[in-house]
Amino acid sequence: MKTVLSVTLVVMLAACKRNRVEQSTIDTAKVFVAARAPRSDDTVARAHAMDSLQDDTTFVCIPDSTFQLGGVQVGDSGDTAMRTLGTALSVSEAVEQGMDHQFDITVYQFKDLEVTVTHSTGRVAAIRPLTPVLRTPLGLYLGMPRSEAERLFPRGALGPVLGGENPPRNALEAYACWGGRASTIELQFDNQSRVARLVLNGFYGAPN
Repeated sequence: MKTVLSVTLVVMLAACKRNRVEQSTIDTAKVFVAARAPRSDDTVARAHAMDSLQDDTTFVCIPDSTFQLGGVQVGDSGDTAMRTLGTALSVSEAVEQGMDHQFDITVYQFKDLEVTVTHSTGRVAAIRPLTPVLRTPLGLYLGMPRSEAERLFPRGALGPVLGGENPPRNALEAYACWGGRASTIELQFDNQSRVARLVLNGFYGAPN
């Protein structure tokens, strides 16, 4: 009788363990799935406000943790980013043009990257590498072959660039999952199918 009970207990424990593993796998996969509504003509370029998302269309996305470069993450305060990066080689004021809106920005250029801070929020709205030295958490870097870059993303995460007045033809874009930073990664490729431009974009601010 004891032998039968022991065998039964072992089988039950194994089944519970298997169920936990399967559920963990399902939960991990869910991080790459979110909902997205079609973009309207008056959508602010690269804002991708999360409160406009609806459940009628699903798409594959990437975690917010991948939107960082050189120790700075999209959505960080400008002060925090400058403390991390140190003194910039150059600082310039500019205007970011959205669909029907403009945002005052400050662009900080360093040796290997460029950081854009939007005045409306005081936070990092874009990070762009200038050399192949730096890599994102996904492993993206300037000059990498397109085929290698595409393999770093979950299948279906990359799509045509939808934002801006004149979206680049030879470019792809991936969206962030839930997290409130409303971020996108934009890749542009040269005529040799290598990454010629890589931008981590975030929220520039709400229209006035």
